Amino acid sequence: MTHDSFIADQQNKYLYGSERATERNPATRRFSFREALHMCFVYRPGNSIADSLGVANTICVWKEAVADIFPLPAELGLGVDGALLFGAARRGLVYLPEKLSIYRHHGNNFFVGNAGSYESQRQLFKWVPGIPGATSREVKSLAQALLCETEVQSALRRNKEPLRTAFKAAMLNMKLLRLGLVPHWKHLATPIGCLLRWERIRNVLFHTS
Repeated sequence: MTHDSFIADQQNKYLYGSERATERNPATRRFSFREALHMCFVYRPGNSIADSLGVANTICVWKEAVADIFPLPAELGLGVDGALLFGAARRGLVYLPEKLSIYRHHGNNFFVGNAGSYESQRQLFKWVPGIPGATSREVKSLAQALLCETEVQSALRRNKEPLRTAFKAAMLNMKLLRLGLVPHWKHLATPIGCLLRWERIRNVLFHTS
């Protein structure tokens, strides 16, 4: 099981609209392994599930449900939360959309966008197809698409190898289509953004303003 959380900064101010009230009688939802993978895309494909898994480190799981994935490889780094979530998702995840905890964002958090975070995600998506019960062709293809998206985002943030990254971004769109998923418009725009080095332009504009 996972659940929703408030998100606050160092001054205890709520972030990302998390202070908004949940439904009066929130319904629990059950997600499959496939749906859990869908929810890991940075840009969610248009025809995939639109729900949330909450904060990964709120997961509660029976030991017996994940015992076969241990010991976790050291190279996962901070991807271990995701490893535990995926291990549990093989048997289905129940999501409780009630805010039962507060997750604090501060200067020392390890967020997406950090080079080490991208590497942990890369290792996580490389690891997924090898765990027991996760060896289907669809799971492997989803993990490859997630790995590709992570590598594209990492290279884009660093303004690295624009031609190669643009090609990889275009291939990601093809991978999504082969999976029957509709690429998010940002997926479609990413190859052009790589060639234009959009991240560098955005940084210049940001620092100029």
